[in-house]
Amino acid sequence: MGRTVNTRQSSSPGATLAAARDGAGRRREAGAKSSFVGMQRALAAVAAGGVLFASGLGIGVLLTEDTIVSDTLPVAVARVQQQSSASLPARPVKTATTPVVGIGNERQTPLAPRFSIGATVLANLGSDLGPADKVGRPVLVANGAGSEDRLSGAIGSDHGMAPSSFAGDRWQSVAQAPVRHRQKPMIAIVMDDLGLDVRRSNRTVALPAPLTLAYLPYARTVTSQSAQARAAGHEILLHMPMEPSGPADPGPNALLTALTETELQRRVSDALDRVPQAIGLNNHMGSRFTANALGMRVVMRELRRRGLLFLDSLTSPRSTGRLVGAELSVPTITRDIFLDDTDSRAEVRKRLEETERVARRTGTAIAIGHPRDNTLLELGPWMETVQSRGFVLVPLSQIVRARLGIEERHAAAR
Repeated sequence: MGRTVNTRQSSSPGATLAAARDGAGRRREAGAKSSFVGMQRALAAVAAGGVLFASGLGIGVLLTEDTIVSDTLPVAVARVQQQSSASLPARPVKTATTPVVGIGNERQTPLAPRFSIGATVLANLGSDLGPADKVGRPVLVANGAGSEDRLSGAIGSDHGMAPSSFAGDRWQSVAQAPVRHRQKPMIAIVMDDLGLDVRRSNRTVALPAPLTLAYLPYARTVTSQSAQARAAGHEILLHMPMEPSGPADPGPNALLTALTETELQRRVSDALDRVPQAIGLNNHMGSRFTANALGMRVVMRELRRRGLLFLDSLTSPRSTGRLVGAELSVPTITRDIFLDDTDSRAEVRKRLEETERVARRTGTAIAIGHPRDNTLLELGPWMETVQSRGFVLVPLSQIVRARLGIEERHAAAR
């Protein structure tokens, strides 16, 4: 009887080992291919990241080089806007509904290098592209963050500006008469944050004129208070709330970098209407907003339309105030000294002595203080004796004319 042959071959130990080796080889080859593909993908991701980084760096270099080479900010901003075809998400609008009762709550920082109009200013503006505003345009913001910054010490003069004639501007007609003197160093004392604390505001108004008094627009009786102060011989500014870098609340209807141009213009206009005898405005806080050239243009256009001036309190070394003011022919100057960031009589006394040194060295000095008890206690006696040391107290407008080379008219003999 024939034997049935099994078609399935019998497996020997040698055959089994060979098959196992062959399978392991195939698995190693597949693993190597997978690793190679993974490496290719990783390299592609790195390359893509490099392109994005280079693009971002290119935009940053574009802004920095354009601002320094062209010496005009509009060219730089326009080119950056052309590069930014996609709208960036808008920042949330911060609402400020509670007035700031505390005053002078801004931190003092070391003095920054002196600015001059031109490439030096532009190089110090901070070229970071921040979030877009509500119309999708990139907003220029200052580098870094933190609490509201003040700069102590002397900032110097504003002779670098060369604006056109301001003879027909309204600020000249509402300014106090200049003080006649014989080439004495001039000092202007500006008192901020007036209007909320009526008692201390009245104490400030009672000091000998001329002081320059800056009123907050959200003070309930700001119109009548500022009118009484002007009638007492003082010069008037609007103390416009602006967005700080830190968490401090600048107060209702402050100027914020996230607002549209229309809303910014409305807030500036409404505030100026509440202080009709103001020669112009200075910033309350504002270290973030004053570093934003696009927002500052809205402010300056309204000041130009009304024929008013801008005093930069210089709460940030990256403020664009003088640059944008020169661009739009708005008379703009900067303060020199803060008197009372530290609330002590010794500090105020020290800063008043520093103010005198600046005035003696440069011919003019602008010092900013607040209606605090310690400040008022030091300021009164100092004002009684400062002329005996060879200085003359003048309204802010007189230093504006001196620094910007504007001819004085109708000088009063005092």
